[in-house]
Amino acid sequence: MRGKIDLWVWKYLVPMFRQSSFRYRTVQLTALAYVRCFALPRKFLQHYLKGTGSAIWVDGAELIRDNPHLLALIRDEAGQKQQGRVLLSQAALCDPKWKYSVGSSVLRFKRQAAGLELRLESWYQYQNETSRLTKHLHQWLSGHKNAQAFPVYSRPFHIWHEQMDLPYVWAEINTSAPFAFYLLV
Repeated sequence: MRGKIDLWVWKYLVPMFRQSSFRYRTVQLTALAYVRCFALPRKFLQHYLKGTGSAIWVDGAELIRDNPHLLALIRDEAGQKQQGRVLLSQAALCDPKWKYSVGSSVLRFKRQAAGLELRLESWYQYQNETSRLTKHLHQWLSGHKNAQAFPVYSRPFHIWHEQMDLPYVWAEINTSAPFAFYLLV
């Protein structure tokens, strides 16, 4: 249900906004209130605003469970390589819990006999120089007195070969995560 609401927000509501709309504190506060509706992003935002800079650990296997379409991306990027990394954009994540917390991230992989060992790495920050729809919101948050970026990690987790070879229903991915569909196809 959360994913469908988030899809509706990005498909119908967000396109009505212009970058200049985010100059107004009411729009910025509404965007922050929306992100805070999800527990993990709320935890990350509070940690960012406290300014400790210490790392937060997440469950990488849960990320894959909540975004199963990532298995095909991981399989294609890993290919026959023994080790490497898979770059995940924020748009590739369809579950809002992960989209608004880890956002763009890196999955480091190492091939093993039965599959891949993966570790998630990310950097949580608001960039004031990035040109995006929410640029003014990012400038406001990055200028917060105590705000400090911090790293995000997962402990190593495994994906078995059988999991990566599961067939995917592309129409289902297209309706539940259209941004990921266009990245994967």
